[in-house]
Parts: sequence; structure tokens; C-alpha cells
Amino acid sequence: VAEKLGDLRQRGKPEALACIAPKDQGTVAQLMDRLMAAYGSPNFFRMPSVEDAYEAALYLTQGATGHTAFDVGNADFILSFGSALLDGYGSPVRMFRANSKLKEVHGTVVQVEPRLSNTAAKADQWLPLQPGTEADLALAMANVIISQNAANVNFLDAQTEGFEAFSKMVQERYSVETVASRTGIEAAVIAEVALKFARAKKPLALCGRGKGQVPGSLKEALAIHALNALVGSINAEGGVMAMPAYDYIDWAEVVTDDVAAKGRQTPRVDGAGSAEYPNVRYLLNHLAYAADGIEALLVAEANPCYALPGSKDVKAAFDNIPFVVSFSSFFDETAMNADLILPNHVYLERYEDVPVTFGAGSPTVGLCRPVLEPLYATQHVGDTILQVA
Repeated sequence: VAEKLGDLRQRGKPEALACIAPKDQGTVAQLMDRLMAAYGSPNFFRMPSVEDAYEAALYLTQGATGHTAFDVGNADFILSFGSALLDGYGSPVRMFRANSKLKEVHGTVVQVEPRLSNTAAKADQWLPLQPGTEADLALAMANVIISQNAANVNFLDAQTEGFEAFSKMVQERYSVETVASRTGIEAAVIAEVALKFARAKKPLALCGRGKGQVPGSLKEALAIHALNALVGSINAEGGVMAMPAYDYIDWAEVVTDDVAAKGRQTPRVDGAGSAEYPNVRYLLNHLAYAADGIEALLVAEANPCYALPGSKDVKAAFDNIPFVVSFSSFFDETAMNADLILPNHVYLERYEDVPVTFGAGSPTVGLCRPVLEPLYATQHVGDTILQVA
């Protein structure tokens, strides 16, 4: 690996190295990002999830950088757009506790989802809408809340701007009757749920398909964030809160040489942060048609050849990358398409910090330690990165 990467730098092409990690927080992810900075490449990727949409929504609506947190434990009305609250969403233990507490205080869970999941089956009400119409439904509910004077006027006056334009937009484009025909949910049901949500003491709306690990729509995240704003559930108990990025990893600034400095100034191959995509930091889904500039790829604890949409095209892109290194503990689809596998310890064999970046009600970092000795000839991916560096 060191020989291949050294050759790229000698040719003055450090930007041709790319790296994929499951997250961009935590020691290993930060170590890989640091390697890329010192080496001279801007092409560090995080696997896509609904976090991308929520991060962009948070920045566009509140000017905040960081991640969202949902105070499910204190909410009394949860309006869930496809989130598998009882099927592994966020911290399963926390979600089960929150659901039990909700039952104790006679709270309500409304599950908006095309299929009858376990969460939908156990919810107080299930809205089986047409797939892909979640944002329209949320905006129609916003229309109802505004037209029925059920919005939190105090919050809107003190904390928001642009309300009149938003109100006009939902009235013109998202009437309940129009959205009812689009979603398959009756107009009376849309209005009923919207008003119950608005009149709850601590309402909370959230989204994120399944466990929240698959990409989500920015329109949907913005629409649902607007619902929370209409009822005053932004940065409030039982609502949604903006959490700053974790800063517990305090390393010295990376010292770069001329080769690295020049490489870091090149545009990212996925176009993230460009004039065309200014509000996103990662666009790994572009890899299938943006891999031409990549000559070496490091993949740690991620399986893009399986998890990314259009896996056939992703595999073809991998075939066109001259040198792919996988740090997978298992012979997964991405490892099968790698030129070299440097297997990581499995989670039971390694130390690890696990920063929770989605859904936790407060900044939370889990710490893990090994419970058994490594069974095979594996090595902690962090040590491998340090040795390569």
C-alpha cells in the first residue's frame, strides 16, 4: 500500500487517492481524514445516510453545522415519517424506553410509511402513503396547521423569518385535497393528524428510512423540520435540537508539504461543496460516474458495492480503479472487488469510540474494549493506517 501511495505522490497526483469510511466522526474516521490531509487529497467520503439531508437542512434553516438530536424520551406525540423506531432506529434501547414512557403518559405515535413494519403495527395510527410522497404529506399538514391557526405564534414571531412566503407556498401548492390524491391518504385524516400534532404539548416530527442508515430526501428533511418549527419544537424539550460537531479529538494541525497543499486545492471528484452542490459535504453516490480521477481507494468498515444504489454501476466503477484496498473483517461485496484486503479486528476484538451522530438527545460517545483475543491474523485498522503513513 505504501509503495502504491508513494508512487502517486512522486507523480504529483495525491488527489488521485480516495478514502471511504462509514462516518466522519470518531478516532478511526478522523485518522483516515488526517492521512488524506497530510497526503494531499480532498477525496475523503462518508457513506451516505439520512444524516446528509438533516445536516443540510440544519444548515439551511438554522445556519448551524453539526447534527440533529431528537428528544424522543420527552415527546408526547411522535410523527414518524418511515423511521423504524422499534426496528433498530438510533439506539434501540433508548427507543424502546421512550416508547414505553410514551405509553405510560398516554402519548401518541403516528407512523407514516408505505409498508406495515413492526413500528407501524405497534403505532397508535398508521398512514400507508404512496412511496416518495412523504414531503408532500408533511407540507399539506403544515398547510392545515397554518390555515387552522394552530401554529405556535410566539415561536414563529420570535425565532423565524420568511413565514409569510412559506405560508403562501404551502397554500398554493400543497392543498389537502391535492396531496390526498397524491399520497393516497384521505384529506380528513391528513387534517386530523396535523391538528392533533399541533395541539400536543410536546410534539416531535422526524424522518429517516428504516434505521436512518440510507440516504434521504432534502425536501423531506426540510418539510419535516418546518413542521417542528410551526409547533415550536425546535431546541425545545421533547423536540428536535441542533448539536454541535464533536470536538473531543484534539490533534495538532496537519503539516503539509507542497505536493499535499497543491493536491488539497483540487476539486473533489464527487462535486460536493462546488457551485452546483454548495450545501453538501459528501456525494458518494456520484462515485459510479466520477471515479475516473481515482487511482487508489481505501475502504474501511463500509461496503459501497452493496449499500450504494445502483450496485452494478458501483462495481463497474470499482473495476476501473487501478488499486482498491479493503479493511473489511469479512469477505463482503466490496472486499471481493478489492486488490488487497488488510482485515480489521471485528468489534468484539478491538478498542473503539462510537460517537452517536444521529438521533441522540444529548452528545453521546460510546467506548468499547475487546472482550476476546483476535481469532485470526487481523489488525486494528487504526494501527494499519499509522504504519502505512
